[in-house]
Amino acid sequence: MALAPCLRTLVLLAVCSVSPLALADAAADARQLYAEGKAEYAQGHYEQAVNLFERSYALSESPALLFNMAQAHRLAGPSHCADAMALYGSYLVAFPEAENRKEVEERIAELRECADAARRSSAVVANEPKPSPPAAVPLPAPAPAPAPAPAPAPAVAPSRMPTGPVLMSGAGVALAVAGGVLYWRASEKHREAERVCPCYPGTYSRWEVLSNISYALLAVGGATLMGGVSWWIAATPRDHTEPAQAMLGARGTF
Repeated sequence: MALAPCLRTLVLLAVCSVSPLALADAAADARQLYAEGKAEYAQGHYEQAVNLFERSYALSESPALLFNMAQAHRLAGPSHCADAMALYGSYLVAFPEAENRKEVEERIAELRECADAARRSSAVVANEPKPSPPAAVPLPAPAPAPAPAPAPAPAVAPSRMPTGPVLMSGAGVALAVAGGVLYWRASEKHREAERVCPCYPGTYSRWEVLSNISYALLAVGGATLMGGVSWWIAATPRDHTEPAQAMLGARGTF
């Protein structure tokens, strides 16, 4: 039982010896964080400065840091106005006789308008109706496929006149022409002889023979021509829709 008071004494001695060391380390960390915050503040990195000042205040709980945090919040932008105004107010509560009290009160008045505007803007954004999803746009109907082009009509090969009928018809024409010329000459000689006669018997016999020959030539020529034409009609290919045609031959009378 005599050992209990001794143990309590030893514990108290250990606590008393450790606490000053821990407090010294916390104060050193707080000063380091404050120095880093000042460096960020000087470079215009106000949000980083706010973070460092808040960590330093958590370790040291120094009321003087309230002013530094308020300053960094005010310069960080309109969204920090409410935090800056609250920190300025806490600073004046901690230091009611502060030398810069007038400056702080002016800052609070300025920030009150800024904080009210920020609250109104937030309320408007919160009350704005959410945009409805866009209506589905109907897809256009596919265009009908183009009608196939009509197949071209088969080319009709030009008909060629057969050679045989042409030659035969040409020969018939030549014979008929020769017969006609011969007949005309014989008739002229016969009429001339009639004007100057009486003539010696047998004078007309030559011209009668020539007349007979001309008759034969005309007949053979006409028959040959008709045969060539008939051959040409029979040999020429004909479309079924083409009406039948009849070719008429010419007859000569003497």
